[in-house]
Amino acid sequence: MTDLGTGPESLLDALLRASSDAIMVVERRSGDISPRPLRLNPAAKSLPTTAMAALIERCGEASADGRPSVAELSVIEDGAERWLRLTAVPDGAVVVGTATDITPLHQSRRRLADLGAEMDEIKREAARQREAAHAAGDAKTRFLATMSHELRTPMNAILGFADLLKAFTIDQRQLSYIEIIRRSGQDLLRVLNDILDFSKIEAGFLTLERTPLSPASIARDIVMLFATSARDKETSLFVTTDADVPEWIEGDVTRLRQVLSNLIGNACKFTEDGRIDVRVSVGPAGMVEFAVIDTGIGMTPEQVRQLFQPFVQADETTTRRFGGTGLGLAISKRLVEAMGGSLRVNSMPGEGSAFLVRIPAPLCAAPAHADDSLMEEMAMADFRRVLLAEDNAINRMLVERILEQDGHEIISVPDGRKAVFELSECGVRSAERPDGYDLVLMDMHMPEMDGPTATRAIRDLRGPVSAIPIIGLSADAMSEQMDRHMAAGLDGYLTKPIDHGKLRAIVGRARTASAPTPSPGLPAPTAPLTNQVEPFDGDLIDEAQVEEIRAGVGDEMLAELLTAFCDDVGMEFDRVRDATAAGDWAALAASAHTLKGVASNLGAARIAGLAKSLEIAAKEAASATTSTLVKVDLGLIDDLAVAVDRTVRALSRRTRAFPPPAFQEADKTSTASAREISTGVMS
Repeated sequence: MTDLGTGPESLLDALLRASSDAIMVVERRSGDISPRPLRLNPAAKSLPTTAMAALIERCGEASADGRPSVAELSVIEDGAERWLRLTAVPDGAVVVGTATDITPLHQSRRRLADLGAEMDEIKREAARQREAAHAAGDAKTRFLATMSHELRTPMNAILGFADLLKAFTIDQRQLSYIEIIRRSGQDLLRVLNDILDFSKIEAGFLTLERTPLSPASIARDIVMLFATSARDKETSLFVTTDADVPEWIEGDVTRLRQVLSNLIGNACKFTEDGRIDVRVSVGPAGMVEFAVIDTGIGMTPEQVRQLFQPFVQADETTTRRFGGTGLGLAISKRLVEAMGGSLRVNSMPGEGSAFLVRIPAPLCAAPAHADDSLMEEMAMADFRRVLLAEDNAINRMLVERILEQDGHEIISVPDGRKAVFELSECGVRSAERPDGYDLVLMDMHMPEMDGPTATRAIRDLRGPVSAIPIIGLSADAMSEQMDRHMAAGLDGYLTKPIDHGKLRAIVGRARTASAPTPSPGLPAPTAPLTNQVEPFDGDLIDEAQVEEIRAGVGDEMLAELLTAFCDDVGMEFDRVRDATAAGDWAALAASAHTLKGVASNLGAARIAGLAKSLEIAAKEAASATTSTLVKVDLGLIDDLAVAVDRTVRALSRRTRAFPPPAFQEADKTSTASAREISTGVMS
């Protein structure tokens, strides 16, 4: 074995000389903080003076305390920075010190640190860009909302008064002028709607409804809508529905109408002296297909490729000749895709075009009122006393003239504050308060007090007036705006320009217990006390929920459910009364909760609302400490007693009105393979 420490050149000497690390061996002496080196290798002898001094200091510290010492040192050598790791390890009577060049490691660390700082800056910049994009999106949304409101408000007056003027004009030339005004206004409104729809889709604000719709009826109605346009261009327009198409499916009826109206309208626009076929059929995998096929001017493959791009027409001559924004098809494609479907097109120049819409078709039951459009146009003849809050004088005049045609009395105020004051003074119309109101039409943007604030103030009033129906009127047409307005306590919402039929229908269908005003000069009819008209019961029963139950279970089962409710609700209310008399607030909360659930399930809205308030009050009383005096408002019990009595009487009359079960009529199955309607000029 070789002697590491003897001979002319020991193995230790060879190792020390070959090492790239500086190595120093010092004698360990107690209290000596600057020991004298015993051995140095060549790398140690070449250390800079500062590095040599630092290494000796490390060795002195390790010699003194008997623990290893490690440090890193930066030195400048030949104008360049150099990093050394200094270590000193005590080993018996000596301390071994080393100096290792770690400059590459430090450079790597610095590069990583610089990269990390760069990544942090990239992240901060990305965050700034996201915030800027969100701010731009918010600004765009606010701009669209403002422009929508500002443009729709004058359009409301233009279209509304054009319709009114048309009804009172006989001269044919004047009628033609009025029709030009009305059509131009509608064209401008369509452009506005296209821009708003596209902006909502691009901003991610599009929401789709899910309601029952009839594919055949929608196609037939839209074909009828364009029948005159097709006839004027000597074009035949047909609609065909296959016999196996579902009668009712679930989807967004408004958006589907919008898509089909755009496709059929375009077919009529680009087809002269030809034929248009609209076909409804069953597609693959539970889909329904709508095909719109025309023999019009057609398109080249290049035009087809650009067709669904926003603000693009087939070519510039198309825009000049036929007009339009170039948004209709872009919106239609995005709407169909949002429904989970697809929109495709095939076309050849001079041979026409074929558009195919395919959407999911989940089956569903028919709605309680299948013909909603008829319901909207049908205004009830009963007299209504309406409070209109609207700051725009032209819009006030328009609404007044529309509703006066049906014999309603309209009282107008220019702001929400006056509306709240008027209702607090006059209340709800009844036999005892003939100057009260049946309904409030509330504009959303008014000075002094806006519509949402006024609506909340009305809901906070005491007594029946707090439940008066309130319908919002506004040019705000974006869904998030409408949601905010509805959250204030509205019962409904109409956007401007106001649809005359919808306005008349919603006023005519307003629930009221008031009797029609007697004719002037005739004595009011007398009746026993038990038959006098009760105070306003507009919120007594949720008619929509009752109709929903009827649609699901039928008249016979509904009558049984309502009869059982009338039998049980008194017993549930007795438990409420007993718990109140005993001051057992926990039992009262439980009883009120049960009563609320029973009433909510069967549409007894007023009972459910009062029971909910009573449950909350009872829970607060039950959880109060002995040092806190909490009382349950006994007026709630009295109001609940009245609500139970009136609800039972109203539902009892309704169950007696149901006809007895009769034999079921046999299903009528059409033997025709398709239903076809032809309009326009037949070839």
